[in-house]
Amino acid sequence: SYFEVRRVTPEYKDLDQNKNMMDYAARLLTYGVVVGKDAGTFSVLDEVTRSEILRIMIQANCKDYVLEPVTTKPFPDVPLLHKDAMFIQAAKTANIISGYGDGTFRPDNKINRAEILKILLEAALNKTFSRFDGAVVSYTDVPNDAWYARYLRFMTTQKILNEEGAQFKPEDNGTRGFIASTLLKILEFKDKLMR
Repeated sequence: SYFEVRRVTPEYKDLDQNKNMMDYAARLLTYGVVVGKDAGTFSVLDEVTRSEILRIMIQANCKDYVLEPVTTKPFPDVPLLHKDAMFIQAAKTANIISGYGDGTFRPDNKINRAEILKILLEAALNKTFSRFDGAVVSYTDVPNDAWYARYLRFMTTQKILNEEGAQFKPEDNGTRGFIASTLLKILEFKDKLMR
């Protein structure tokens, strides 16, 4: 199996002074999710690639996805032996991703915060919610007609998102810290729905 059980012992060395993020990392482990860079380093501010988010997302929702050997390239720019090819294929098969207009996926490009919200929500909750929507977005840098505004509306209405300030910064690259806090909130929301 591609997944291996990794224990965070001792704690992520770089989180000693960041108790909130240490708490997120520990709580994510209860879901079997490892978002850190390696067994001893979390790297809160490290940016994540488009393929990495799919690996994290499927790890968090593994019972909902089938990982199969990749026999044909899921996108023209994803080699069969790409480290995340089977995660890319599983996400494409589940209609979580469709790639760019030119047919490519660009697996090693950094992923922005808006794309992260879409992928995490669609992956975790698409069987529960046929439509993501909610109240008007209150972030000054998010037009209500932006392609990703519906995900922000949903997360704000459901009180999943805990972003502070007037701006969301959707075009900023997503960091491990942003993914950890957002994914944890989505998984906990999903748990409440299942009770």
